Amino acid sequence: MVSSSVVRLAGFGWQAEVLPAYGMNLICLARSGSELLRTPEGETQLRREPQVYGMPLLLPPNRTAGGAFTFQGTTYHLPINEPVYGNHIHGSLARMPFRVTEQTATSVTGFYENRGECYPFPFAITVTHCLTETGTQHLFTLCNTGPKTMPLAFGLHIAFRAKPFFAVPIGQRWEVDERYIPTGRLLPLTSEETAYRDGSDACSGKLIRGFYTAAGHTARIGGLCMNAAEPFNQWVLWNGDGTQDFICIEPMSGAVNALNSGVGLVQLQPGEAKTYTVRLYPWLP
Repeated sequence: MVSSSVVRLAGFGWQAEVLPAYGMNLICLARSGSELLRTPEGETQLRREPQVYGMPLLLPPNRTAGGAFTFQGTTYHLPINEPVYGNHIHGSLARMPFRVTEQTATSVTGFYENRGECYPFPFAITVTHCLTETGTQHLFTLCNTGPKTMPLAFGLHIAFRAKPFFAVPIGQRWEVDERYIPTGRLLPLTSEETAYRDGSDACSGKLIRGFYTAAGHTARIGGLCMNAAEPFNQWVLWNGDGTQDFICIEPMSGAVNALNSGVGLVQLQPGEAKTYTVRLYPWLP
């Protein structure tokens, strides 16, 4: 697996591994010995693509057109790390080292403070991964530590191992241009996408890719439920090229390119904090 320092948690039938050095990523999660998340074969693989394994943090999530946005009269630039489309994608928070501030057998909390190295607004983020009797809880608290209002779009690129069934409460699909930037137009779901909403066995074997509004907050994959509470208000679905036996079910606060469109964008005042919560728990028929 990964050679960087790993925090191992166990309890209530769950086992987890967290990597503070890689954005506090919940890189492994198992229930009663059954692996639930896509895990890299080694650190080289993780270092190359940290956003496609485990539960990586995205800030800003997905694409920012041209790697630039204007907020309150000032234009800011992000690295063009998707050169084929000329966009910035996913931010670099998944690569940032966190400091563990609290740890027990069943929970771990990590802290990271951005002073401009991964986003042009200073902020602090605290992440807690916790195993409980009813499932797992994952808390992400971001605080604006700067003197100016901070535009905030946040998401998680959760990579699940493919299961025979998944259902995600998607609402409408965002139309996108040739660079995968939403045009602003919302479209009805296709029959295939309706199956993604109501329940599909097509986790792998064909390409799945789309940006959607959220019509609900609880998704299911196999025997696992995932609840992504408000302020998460968007879903992204993606399974690579469709042949790698995983699917990313990505809750996002703010639409793709929210820093430019403003759709779902949170504005944090100086000293203000926002907490995002995800819960994973067994599906009960």
